[in-house]
Formats: sequence, C-alpha cells, structure tokens
Amino acid sequence: MRHTKITNIEIFVLTALVSLSLVTGYCFKDIFIGFGANFFNNFIHSLPASYNSLESEFLSMEVKIMPLLLTVLAFELESRFFECKWFYNEVVNSYLTLPALVLSRHLFEQHEKIILEQNGPLFFVNLVVSSSTRYFIK
Repeated sequence: MRHTKITNIEIFVLTALVSLSLVTGYCFKDIFIGFGANFFNNFIHSLPASYNSLESEFLSMEVKIMPLLLTVLAFELESRFFECKWFYNEVVNSYLTLPALVLSRHLFEQHEKIILEQNGPLFFVNLVVSSSTRYFIK
C-alpha cells in the first residue's frame, strides 16, 4: 500500500471547504430543520392563503414516498431503453436517416441534372466570372 504525501495546496483547499461548509450550515440551519422553523415565514408560498405545510406533514407514507418510487421507475425505464439502444438506432436509421439521405441524393442529382442540361457544364464558371467582372469593373 502506497502512502502519498498530502500537499499544502490540498490542505488549503480542504480547509477552505470545511470552513465554508460550517459557515453555510450555521447560516442555513433553519432550512434543514423543517416543519416549525420560521425561516420561510416571509416567502410568498408560505402565506396563509397558500400554506399547506401543516396538511403535508400528516399525509400517508404512500403519498410521501410516491416521488421516490416514480424516480426509481423512470431510472429503470431509462436504463432499459439504453440497453436496447441498438434497436432505437436501427429504427431511427431505417425510418428517418436513410429516407432523408435517399431523398436528398435524389433532389441533388435532379437539381444538378437540370442545371447542367439547361445551362451547360460551364454554368458555374461563367456565373463566377460574370459576377466577379460586375463586382470589380464598375
């Protein structure tokens, strides 16, 4: 087992982190105390018209644990989705990417064919020369 020496920079950074965590913990302790703390008394969501903290304290355990269960369910569905990512890629490639590629290639070939048949093979060269002579010779 190797023992590495801790540097002065690491000591300084860890000391700063410990100090800041103690100061913020002391300043914001009312946030973490929960029901009965007067920290949120002046916020708009705790005005008497919209104050439901008392009712929410006495809800059943099933209702309180519902967000956790939905989070676990969403994580499970997401992990199963990414396990079958090959199928997702296959569907996207066959129904979106490949038709878009075929359509764009067809449109490009038709557009190129029309330009070459109507204007000749030197159309772009003549276009550049004529626009540059109009721009530089005034």
